[in-house]
Amino acid sequence: MASQAPVLMLLLLISSSSLLPLAFSSLTGLAQIRSSAKFRAPSWKQIKEAVSFLNDFVGLLTNLLSPRQPQPSNIPQLGRISSTSNALTRLNVPFYTVDVGIGSPPQPTTLLLDVALDFVWTQCRTCTLCFKQPSPNFDPSKSKTYSKIPCKDNLCQQAPSPSCSADCLYDVEYDTDLWTPGVMATETFALGSASFPNLAFGCGTNNSGFDGIASGVMGLGRGSLSLTSQLKVSKFSHCFVSYYNNTSVVSSPFMIGDSSSLSPSALSTPFVRNPAMYPFSSFYYLSLTAVTVGTMLVPMPSTVTQVNYTDSTGGLFIDATTPLTYLDDPAYKAVRQAFVSQIKLPLKAAPEGFDLCFALSPNVESVEVPDVVFHFQGADMELPPKNVFIADPAEGLLCLMMGNSTGISVLGNFQLQNMHVLYDLGKQALSFEPAQCSMSYKTHAWPLSYVLLCVCVRACFTFVNAWSA
Repeated sequence: MASQAPVLMLLLLISSSSLLPLAFSSLTGLAQIRSSAKFRAPSWKQIKEAVSFLNDFVGLLTNLLSPRQPQPSNIPQLGRISSTSNALTRLNVPFYTVDVGIGSPPQPTTLLLDVALDFVWTQCRTCTLCFKQPSPNFDPSKSKTYSKIPCKDNLCQQAPSPSCSADCLYDVEYDTDLWTPGVMATETFALGSASFPNLAFGCGTNNSGFDGIASGVMGLGRGSLSLTSQLKVSKFSHCFVSYYNNTSVVSSPFMIGDSSSLSPSALSTPFVRNPAMYPFSSFYYLSLTAVTVGTMLVPMPSTVTQVNYTDSTGGLFIDATTPLTYLDDPAYKAVRQAFVSQIKLPLKAAPEGFDLCFALSPNVESVEVPDVVFHFQGADMELPPKNVFIADPAEGLLCLMMGNSTGISVLGNFQLQNMHVLYDLGKQALSFEPAQCSMSYKTHAWPLSYVLLCVCVRACFTFVNAWSA
């Protein structure tokens, strides 16, 4: 286990003129941060909506791990969207999407980026039940390269909940309000300036879900049908822009291909072997050995550090779609107590979706909070306060962006703001380093060409084309 990080109390700046702090920094960086106009937080209401909207995710995982779960072939796909799925259109927090072209000629399509799951699908014009989407539905009849996958093809057997009538069919049920059964097919995908033929995907024909945010999902998980598996790339990386950026549309670097790289100072931790049961088989598991909160080092129990390969419980995986980090209940309680014992503020009732909140006095401008370090196997991830807490001076609240779970733990995207994260599939390791993600694609001397692929609610990705230097 990594050694304990030096004890440091960081100053959390709270702006009385906005619902969230402009930024967070150590004492030495206050002048620079205060003079910066780069950051403006989304509203407290929007953050609460986002947390409430997506926190059912861990509950759905717990249901999959219950003793009454069905056999793996009948297990519904992992849920991400709660029963208030149309709330996505009101949120002002990062839902990371990618714009691609599907078909020949390419038809513009917006897909939700998902590093946990391994299936690529989009809503098709042939749908009998359709949700609103930002671009026209993909029309297979207008593409000369669209081809249905035969029932006897091996790709059909790899589809989620496959079945066959006249066509090879798939069926994905994320939640009671988000599902997509449809037809398995192959098609040409345009990613930046490059095109890739014969990629397997789902053509959704009876869909419910995103309502204006995306047309489907781009899965980058460890399964055979993910985009990364089909392209046979060895690396990809993302750099999530901050929740606090003050512009309505911000681009973030997203690199895919062998040339994805970080600086020599980046830290790395190995992936942990994942269970065989779907959907856990597609997750990128990590070994979190301890969490430092200020002066306290909290060791993680085996339910966080180890995966039980018999029943698929335990372990921690990284997820780009879930805002909060969730720790298995005993681990979370210990971390929670470490915060409570060191933050000199009274506790206050937490809004729905949160667990631990402190009371802020009116017109408060700053409050000391503990330094936080996630100790992974071989690498320490130091988290600035803005990646740990969210504040609303108007409601007198300072809330921890972590929660408890049962049976599995999740590293969420709030903790990954302004962190360049590289998935090295060849070395089976995750590497990371701090970065100014909103500026990285402008200031970094990329060895490859890049094009802007997406526009979403608060953030988008730049796809760096690894095949056209």
